[in-house]
Order: sequence, then structure tokens, then C-alpha cells
Amino acid sequence: MDDPSIQIRNEIKPGDLGNIIYLHGLQYANEYGFDLTFETDVALAITEFFRSKSDQERIWIVEYEENMARCVTIVKHDDAENTYSLGKVVNGTTV
Repeated sequence: MDDPSIQIRNEIKPGDLGNIIYLHGLQYANEYGFDLTFETDVALAITEFFRSKSDQERIWIVEYEENMARCVTIVKHDDAENTYSLGKVVNGTTV
């Protein structure tokens, strides 16, 4: 990637959790008409991910001009079956 205005990182910084919740809520409200109950579910899920993240789970945050533009997660769902899911890309800024 040659564009210095785009950065990808996988560590969570202060403010990231709030941005993820905000952007997810906004995107799903705009695309699917979801209400605030969805946003509270996102808040619970991202909090749980942050508190109990294993080495097998990951988050990638894409920043464009130092602002969060996208976010992708891989989250483990079932230890017994070793199942994972890929989180929906959060769209804040068109890059």
C-alpha cells in the first residue's frame, strides 16, 4: 500500500470502541432501518470481544487520514466446534 493517508492496525486504542459502535449503528440504520436496540447489541458484543479476546480472534482497523474508516473482526463463536465469524465491515468514510 503506497498511500500514506491509509493505515491498518490491529490494536485497539482509546476511542475505538465508541467509534465502532457509532459507525456500526449508523451503517445498519441507514442500510437496513435498524433502531437503537441494534446499537446496544453491538456495544455488548464489542465489549465482550475486547474483554475476552483470544489469540485466535483479531480486529483490523483501517484509518484514512487518521480517522477510522473501516473495521473487520474475526470472532470465535464455539470452542467445541472451533467456529468463527467474520464481522461486517464498518463503513465510516469512503476510501
